[in-house]
Amino acid sequence: MAGCAANSPTGPTVGLRFRGGPPTARVTIDDIAVGPLEEIERRGVRVRAGVHRVSVEADGFFPFDRIVNAEAAVLVIPVEMQHLPD
Repeated sequence: MAGCAANSPTGPTVGLRFRGGPPTARVTIDDIAVGPLEEIERRGVRVRAGVHRVSVEADGFFPFDRIVNAEAAVLVIPVEMQHLPD
């Protein structure tokens, strides 16, 4: 999994995995850009255990915003983005 999104040299970490689309959507955790959704789906990302704000944005879609409590060894976040109306 990728480097830690939360800057903490100590303490337990949790792996976040994302599932959904669109693949080019941009993933942000705690206001830190971590990469495109397709890359994060493939490799995951590690964060410090605790509460985090997860955002996924893509052109033509409403933003996906969630507060997650990362406690388990791996937390899978289903990303369900809705198209903007025409």
